[in-house]
Amino acid sequence: MGQKIPASYIAFQQTYPDVYATYEQLGAVVHAMGPLDEPTRALIKLALAIGVGAEGAVHSHTRKCLDANLSADAIRQVALLLAQDGHFLVAGPAPYPSAIMP
Repeated sequence: MGQKIPASYIAFQQTYPDVYATYEQLGAVVHAMGPLDEPTRALIKLALAIGVGAEGAVHSHTRKCLDANLSADAIRQVALLLAQDGHFLVAGPAPYPSAIMP
């Protein structure tokens, strides 16, 4: 799966380096402060991205799930659990990267 970073994300980093650094620092602090392990945090963030219909974030968090050594089956289960609440029906299959679709 390619690691294509959206141009808008790169532009944000370049235009607002201090804000971006603070954003990254906040993420590091929040990730380290609780008992959740990296795979669990990755699945939660994926679920949130699917829930709000943020296609770019779905792709990004899917990559992060794979980087956390989660299986495609685990990632698909998150998507299917959200279908129960209607999120899959709203978003359709398009936001889900082909690497996790059967």
